[in-house]
Amino acid sequence: MNTLLVIIHILAVVVVVGPAMLLPFTAIPALHAHDAERVSLAGRRTLLFNGLTLVAAVLGILAALTADENVFAEVWMVISATLYVLALINGLVLLPPLMANAASALADGAADLDVEKIERRSGRLAGFAWANIALYSAVIILMTWQP
Repeated sequence: MNTLLVIIHILAVVVVVGPAMLLPFTAIPALHAHDAERVSLAGRRTLLFNGLTLVAAVLGILAALTADENVFAEVWMVISATLYVLALINGLVLLPPLMANAASALADGAADLDVEKIERRSGRLAGFAWANIALYSAVIILMTWQP
């Protein structure tokens, strides 16, 4: 049973974490193109895929519960779980509203958004997107390596 849960957990991670990590970057060119709909779509998809990572997390918890040893007390597991919660907060609470606000500003009047404002929003978005990649990557490395 444990092997099956581990396989399903890894498949879920592959399917949902990759898009959760990369989708925020699709909003940056859309922002520069003043395309409010694409920025909004990127925000909604980012929210969806970061939310779906909870399915992979629950499967991972179930796999750990059915394992022979208790991994919840391991340092790498505690660090991984903490980093995952930070990635989840970034992907659910910080990135989607940032994209929604940018899309709203573009939809309300793209004319009064000058290049400097676009660059500032784009830089903020890129920073949070890179943080998302760093956090999820650290979780993946720690979960795989199990130092």
